[in-house]
Amino acid sequence: MAKYPLCVTTTEPVNLETNSTLIPLLCSDTSEDMRVIHNSYFSNTFNGIGEAIGLIGFGSCEEVDELEELAPGIIVNPNHSLFEKDQVYKNKYVLTSALKRHSILKHFQFKTTRSSSISKCAEPDVIYTPKDIQRDMLAEYGVRLTYMQAWRAKEAALELVRGDPIQSYAKLPSYFHILEATYPGSHIRLHKSEDDRFLYAFVALFTSIKGWEYCRPIVVVDGTFLKGAYKGTLLTANTLDAAGSILPLAYAIVDLENDASWRWFFEQFRDAFGQRLEMCIVSDRHASIIKAASRVYDEVPHFACMWHLLQNIMKNFRKSQQRVTELFYSMAKTYTMTEFNQCMTIVEKIDKRIKDYLLNIGYNKWSRVHAEVNRTWMMTSNIAESVNSRTRHAKVLTVLHLLEFMRQLVQKWNNNNRSKATFSGFHLRKKYENILRRNKTASEKLRVIETNKYVYTVLDGITQFTVCLHQRTCTCGRFQLDELPCPHALAVLTIKHTGYEKYCSDYYTRKNLLLTYQFQMDPLPDESTWNTPTHVLEEVVLPPHGKRPPGRPKNKRHTQLREDGFKKAKITCSNCGQQDHNRKTCKNVRPYDQE
Repeated sequence: MAKYPLCVTTTEPVNLETNSTLIPLLCSDTSEDMRVIHNSYFSNTFNGIGEAIGLIGFGSCEEVDELEELAPGIIVNPNHSLFEKDQVYKNKYVLTSALKRHSILKHFQFKTTRSSSISKCAEPDVIYTPKDIQRDMLAEYGVRLTYMQAWRAKEAALELVRGDPIQSYAKLPSYFHILEATYPGSHIRLHKSEDDRFLYAFVALFTSIKGWEYCRPIVVVDGTFLKGAYKGTLLTANTLDAAGSILPLAYAIVDLENDASWRWFFEQFRDAFGQRLEMCIVSDRHASIIKAASRVYDEVPHFACMWHLLQNIMKNFRKSQQRVTELFYSMAKTYTMTEFNQCMTIVEKIDKRIKDYLLNIGYNKWSRVHAEVNRTWMMTSNIAESVNSRTRHAKVLTVLHLLEFMRQLVQKWNNNNRSKATFSGFHLRKKYENILRRNKTASEKLRVIETNKYVYTVLDGITQFTVCLHQRTCTCGRFQLDELPCPHALAVLTIKHTGYEKYCSDYYTRKNLLLTYQFQMDPLPDESTWNTPTHVLEEVVLPPHGKRPPGRPKNKRHTQLREDGFKKAKITCSNCGQQDHNRKTCKNVRPYDQE
């Protein structure tokens, strides 16, 4: 009972006609006054206790009414027991006191959210199983669910978040209609079977189509499997802008990754982007990609991803893998035929089968110095893999939400890259400025001999190089393949007191970067505001025919050899000389024990 006077002292004084002699005592903090309260009003009977509580402030309904009349519309009495929506309390103390008293009378507890800590899922990739739902419901609410109840609850929750897969396909015509209305000039296509089943969907937005005109004509394509209700595959085509950032060109969803789907993808890409001079395609060694690209773009070189090709070598040939890896990368990236032939000679000594394998594929498919067109630094399909990595959590979405996720990704990157280009005043982007800075440092100790107005001889120790500024070439190979002045060219430009700007490719400049993102991407209007024509609403799109593959469903893609790094070194026991354990865990007899 000692806590009641403390509660009373925090409330403002009120004019109570009854028990007026108690008010001065209640406002006092002295122990003598508290003793007077106890002696005067508290007794050992329950009636006495009830009377004392009523005097202190937890009294009758008449007293409550008197308190509430002091402030009409605002509840000031901490004993208030009738709770309704939109009630207003005088302060936090009055509200919490009323709720505490009400919870004691009704025998329940309040759960409040504390702002001192924020819960976070440590591993978002962990699957929330029905067993987890059963455990959490029992711990939080004391409700016991069967496994099927938990499973159905999870399915219902996922449908609320992701939407109905069947309705997602039905909304595709309306979604594509609003895309074309919002982004005029885009290339958007939907292909169905004869019975209105979904087969393919292709999207190339107008900003990407116009932006590609100012990027190097290199297209990197790849596909990644989906995990939704009807599976399928996401196909993407990407390139790099003048800053070395990824520019998604087109994306498509197909029912299966086969010859027909890839051919349809390349046909739509050709209709949207056409064919440019010195254009090339880079991908892995997927048979359907190779076949489809050769039929649709028969005059465009198709290069192999250097990394995927190396995985095939590691899988088929086990000899000296570490040494072969270093030599293969050197051959693929080298700038001169002389260096290439030197590396190939060493590879032939290690394993002649590797040379025959690479020769059968074609040196021009993976070696930069043998390529028909300049692929610069685009030796792998890593930019497509990066896009696939960004979609790893979106693969479980319905087809409509996945297409919208890709559109938002293109919009986000478009706006971010345009902002960076706008507020940067350098002629070249940072990536290429750093390359030139390193080349400039390497050129400081080179000697230059002028042959004529455009041709110069540059001496690097005892090695001689020839630079032609008019043709932008150097015998080292870097000037023409990187399309940036090499150290030898910079040495010539230094003695001529000439700037390097006009000897750099336009694909690296700020001007091209601004032109790439000259068109702004507006947001898509909310679905509730879509003005869809009747003939579009009446179009029927059904889900594709699902075919369950044999075996257990796979949620993770197959990892290549060496994808997780090099193999760990084997442990050798210093006691017995055997592998896979150390001296501490050795169970063999020690040599001196045998003696």
